[in-house]
Amino acid sequence: MAVPGHRRPPARRAPQNHRPEGSSLLALPSNRHGQDLYARLGYEYAGPYRNTADGPEFDLLLLKVEESA
Repeated sequence: MAVPGHRRPPARRAPQNHRPEGSSLLALPSNRHGQDLYARLGYEYAGPYRNTADGPEFDLLLLKVEESA
């Protein structure tokens, strides 16, 4: 719901020469097909993750982005 008179600040853009060092995603531990796909794509398990103390537990997966020549 929009708040009258409230404006969202403009999105900040990364410099043109900035390349991300990696990528992260959260996956359900029970999603074996997804886990297999992410592993084939190069993601590695980094540990369990919860965004709140009583929230569901996810697997935190990380992908290191290689620098291209």
